[in-house]
Amino acid sequence: MDAFFNSLQQNFPFIVEHKYVFFFLSGAIEGLNTMILAGFLYSVGKIAFWPVVIALVLGYCVHGQSRYWFGRLGGASSIEGWIKKNPKRHERFEMLRSYFERYSGWVIVLTKATISMTDPTIILAGFLRYNFKRFVLFDFIGSVGWVAVTFSIGYFFGQGYESVAYLKNITYALMFLAGAVLSAFLVKKVFNDIGSAILSITAKFQVWKDKINRHINNVPPDQGN
Repeated sequence: MDAFFNSLQQNFPFIVEHKYVFFFLSGAIEGLNTMILAGFLYSVGKIAFWPVVIALVLGYCVHGQSRYWFGRLGGASSIEGWIKKNPKRHERFEMLRSYFERYSGWVIVLTKATISMTDPTIILAGFLRYNFKRFVLFDFIGSVGWVAVTFSIGYFFGQGYESVAYLKNITYALMFLAGAVLSAFLVKKVFNDIGSAILSITAKFQVWKDKINRHINNVPPDQGN
C-alpha cells in the first residue's frame, strides 16, 4: 500500500497534502468513487475517520443543495431541460412528482442512494419550493446513510487488501479498489431499481384506485382523458 500511496503523492500531491479538502470537493461533485476510496484509505491507516467522514457528508450535502437551488431558481426550464435529454423521462418524472407530493422527505432520503433519480428528485424539490429547512434535514440524513454504505464497502475491501498486503504489489491495491467501486455501483443500481419499481407500482395502484372509486360512485370517466 505504501507504494500506491507514494505513487499518488508523486503524481497528485494536492490530493495527499489537502486530502480532506479533496474529499469534500469530490463529495460535492461526484461522490461514489471517492467515498469508496476514503473507506479504503482509512482501512489501511492512511487517513483519519472523523475528518474524512465529515468532509464527505458535507460535500454530498452541498451536492444536493446545489441541485435544489437549480430547480428552485430555474423553475420549469430546469425540469424541461432534463426531460428533453430523454423523452422517456417524462413518465418517470410524473410518477416521481406524484410520489414526492405524498412522501416528500423520505423520497429525498431514499433517492440519495440511487443512480438516475437523485438529481431529478432534488431538482423537483426545488421546483416545488419544498421547505428548505426540511430539505436540508432530509438531505443530511440521506447523505449520512449513503456515505455510511459506500465508506463501509471501501473499508471492507481495504481489510481484504490488508490480508494480502505482504505481496507488496500495487496491482492488488488497484484490483481491490476496482472491486469496491463495482460493488458500490451494484448496490446503488439495486436501490435505483427498487425506487423505480416503487414509483411504477404506486402509479398503477393509483390508476386502479381511481377506477374503483369511479365504479363505486358510478361516475363515468372524464371524456377529456
